[in-house]
Order: sequence, then structure tokens, then C-alpha cells
Amino acid sequence: MHASLTAALLLGFAFGCSDDSGDDSGDNNTTGATTSGVTTSSGTTSSGTTNTTSGTTATNSATMSTTATSTTGGASNVPADGSAESITAFLEAEGYKETGWVSVHDAPVPETPGSPHGDVRVYLSPALAAFKETNPDPLDEPAVPGAMAVKELYDGTTVVGKAVIFYPASDVVYYCYGPAGRCATGREATTIEAPDWGDGSASAVGQCDTCHAGLVFTELP
Repeated sequence: MHASLTAALLLGFAFGCSDDSGDDSGDNNTTGATTSGVTTSSGTTSSGTTNTTSGTTATNSATMSTTATSTTGGASNVPADGSAESITAFLEAEGYKETGWVSVHDAPVPETPGSPHGDVRVYLSPALAAFKETNPDPLDEPAVPGAMAVKELYDGTTVVGKAVIFYPASDVVYYCYGPAGRCATGREATTIEAPDWGDGSASAVGQCDTCHAGLVFTELP
């Protein structure tokens, strides 16, 4: 019953999600990541000056640099925090293939019809897998520190992008790069050097939050 309910919801979300974020030229930028509205733990301004803060926002007169605060307790099986830099480093090191992570699909499989992501392979963090063991309903929000899903986007047998839902604390962070239309319907192509990233209020990932609302629809095998 969950699978059919999830498929129906995904189909409705996918067709209902359009790129209504408008011109992203006004988005703030951190190491190439398009973002806004995320709490800062440590950031760097456009002048290169490092600002150390504690759950606050570091700013100067020119720009605002933002990252997401971590309360994962330094767990080594997820990124150190929710910043674009930490997530990028984690993806490049393929930390999501380490012991404890669950590979839900052993080969790329087509997603629910209507989803923009195409062929994918999904990985669930230990914290997310544990949550789903006791909360199998895909409509239960996994708002627990360390809950993370990584979705490899495929073109044939080639990984062409990656999408992430991550709870460094109790708030969700989204991250995605890939060909045009693969992160969200109508979105332009992005790269790992300049991914779409942010919390639900960031315009770059507004469609992610509209469709997912913090939920991970992938179920345990």
C-alpha cells in the first residue's frame, strides 16, 4: 500500500512542480553553490576573510556566506555538516558507499513516471535506514540528525549527477547537480563545482522542498 501511495504522490508532485523560482541571478553564493536562507556555522565572505560563528549568519557589506550547522556529533558516516563544501567532499569520496549505508537499488532503475530524476541508484545513511526500520511509512519525515539519502543520476551506465536530502540536525538541506531537467523540472544543468544547494527556503532548491517536503520516498528493500 505504501508503494502505490508513494507512486501516486510522486506523480502528482512531479507534475505539479515547475520551475517557478524565477531568475536565480540574485541568489547568494558559497563556493559556487547557489543558495540562500541557511544558518551559518563557519563561512567565507567574497573577500576571502574567514568568519567563525556559532549558529549565526556571517555577513559583510558585499555578500553573505552560508552553511548549515551540524549536530551529527561528528559521525564519520555522513558529512561533517550541511554545508555545500562538506557534502561535495563527501560525495567525491563516495562516503555513501561505506559500511552501514544501504544500497536500495543494485542497478540503475527508472523512477516513478513523472519524476524528473530519471534512472537512479539510491543510498540511505545508517541513521535513515534505522529510522525507516521503525517508521516504514514514506510520509513520515526522517528529521533525525544524520538522516541522509544520496541519489546517483544515470545516463546509461554513467553517473551524470547526484541529488541529496540531508538532515545535519532537525532541518533538511537539499543538494543536487546534473544535466538540465534532472534535478528538477525545467532547471538548468549544474555541476559539482556549482551545485544547487540550500534549505527549503532557498530559491535554488525550492522545487526540491515543494516535491519532497523533507520526505525520503525510497523504502527499504
